[in-house]
Amino acid sequence: VSGGAVLAWLHVEPHDVEDRGTVVRKTIKNLKWHARKVEVDQVVLHSFAHLAEQRADPEISKEILAEIGERLESVGYQVHHTPWGYFNEFKMHVEGPGIAKVFKSF
Repeated sequence: VSGGAVLAWLHVEPHDVEDRGTVVRKTIKNLKWHARKVEVDQVVLHSFAHLAEQRADPEISKEILAEIGERLESVGYQVHHTPWGYFNEFKMHVEGPGIAKVFKSF
């Protein structure tokens, strides 16, 4: 990804599937807020479940991440998805201000 972007490490748990609409809406709201704060229009969605105790079905997780991406694209964001199910290597620069690193759980 060239230029700045929000890199979102996302994990879908079983209870997220039960309240999918709310989870998708809150995720989009938070990603848009963060992108505005750091003044970027690119979002990278990365599925990250390696350390979790509970995981939603992988196919449903993929659907939810795809829905988040599609809805962000529909309002003007450039969305990138990392390859699903692979070990990925990241080379990145994270800005110094606290807003550059945000954790959200809902």
